[in-house]
Amino acid sequence: TLRIERRPIGGLALAFALLLYGVGLAASIVSLQGVAFILALASALYLARGGAWLRSLSFSISYLIFMIPIPESWINPLIARLQLFVSASAIEIFHWLSVPIYREGNVMHLPGGDTLFVAEACSGITSIVTLVPLAVFLAYFTQRTFLRRLALVATVVPLAMAGNLLRVVFTVWAARDVSVEFATGDLLHNWAGILTYVLGCLALLAIGSLMDLFVPDDKTQ
Repeated sequence: TLRIERRPIGGLALAFALLLYGVGLAASIVSLQGVAFILALASALYLARGGAWLRSLSFSISYLIFMIPIPESWINPLIARLQLFVSASAIEIFHWLSVPIYREGNVMHLPGGDTLFVAEACSGITSIVTLVPLAVFLAYFTQRTFLRRLALVATVVPLAMAGNLLRVVFTVWAARDVSVEFATGDLLHNWAGILTYVLGCLALLAIGSLMDLFVPDDKTQ
């Protein structure tokens, strides 16, 4: 049973969090409002229950960070870089396969004059943003050491990029061999996105299982 120890200093932190929330609300900064909400929740818990309760619920409260939207000024430059990386990598694969496709930025030119471009959804950012919370959850509850947890979470980026690269290659191939309309149609495109995410989830589970098999926990920890 956790001991209840009310900490008045938590009231100061709570007041600061509410002030911060007010600033975010007045300035229409949703991300700041999210940070202030989490801080207010932690402060209120510390005020009413003390440090033991705050430590006990630290993961649950910290996990709420994934509800905070990433500021566009942070994520837009990253999306642009990922779009270029995925399109350039896809072109390298097609050149390796001797398929005559070239690109301009994130626009790929197919034989016959058709063009495709790597949209934001195919850049890998969606997979990264949605797989990181899952990886953190799995790492916390299935891995017992910090390094193993960190390693599992770190696999999200290569998994997301590889999955979306395959998605782009498949889309370009379908556009080349069938038609652009078929390759970019809602049915095929949406299901390709869902399949990419499902495969990413399964890959995370598989990597966690392999870590359990080949990297056993240190019994002394």
